Amino acid sequence: MQEVHAARRGRPGPDREGPAGRVRALTAAVCVLAAGFGCASGCGEPPRRDEPGSAPPTQSPPSSSRGVQPDSVPLAELDAALYCHAISPEESLAVLLLGTVGPDGSWSLDELRIEPSDTGIVVTPVVRHTRVDLAIQMIVPLDQVLRLHLEPGMQTVEIRGRNRTQVDSVLVALDAGRPPPETRLELEAGLAPGRILVHFEGVPGDGFVDALEFREVGNQGTAEWLPFAGAERQGAVLLGSLQLELPPPGESRQVEARAIDGQGVADPTPAVVALPTR
Repeated sequence: MQEVHAARRGRPGPDREGPAGRVRALTAAVCVLAAGFGCASGCGEPPRRDEPGSAPPTQSPPSSSRGVQPDSVPLAELDAALYCHAISPEESLAVLLLGTVGPDGSWSLDELRIEPSDTGIVVTPVVRHTRVDLAIQMIVPLDQVLRLHLEPGMQTVEIRGRNRTQVDSVLVALDAGRPPPETRLELEAGLAPGRILVHFEGVPGDGFVDALEFREVGNQGTAEWLPFAGAERQGAVLLGSLQLELPPPGESRQVEARAIDGQGVADPTPAVVALPTR
């Protein structure tokens, strides 16, 4: 009807307006259709934030010192973090991280990220994956010692891994005391005649055992302390075995051993065992 009245009044109808008229008519139809679907703020304009029905602005959740690291930061899997719980202000805290870097040789430890927190310090073992055509098919272990400098007082040490977070307290004070490590020795018949096996075990008083040392004492004097190579770690404990030659008849010889913990403190009473003669 509108088109009929426009023609009667002498106005050009849509057919007489040409392409421009058809465009205006099509635009008007689209706006009417959009208004019917709730385009209350005007055709082609987004809804204002203060209008009903508009989506609220998104906000990132607040960060937390105990939060999980983003997925974009790959972390090592943490089995244990071993360290003592009392040190003097002159000492640095030795921390042993045990776990898994990755399932095969394409993974490596990239960084030990150390950051201060409100109550102490946070350690994050970050790993890196490298795309290779052929990788060693064996688990890459995490077996790393680091040293932390802590302020005096009761400090919190937080270790973040992919699977768990470990949090504990360490006292930093002049009168801080801790028990020393202990050492144990056992003898076993050797694999060949004239030989004997000596089994070592280092047990921490607090923290972890970092090394084993031994020496022989005999008729010719006392030897120097030697590091025991090839010790096997079982958590905070170190184990090892050494095959020695038995002394000849009439000669006395004994073996002494001592454990040294992560803070560098040696067993003050080394273990001693006398060797039998051939």
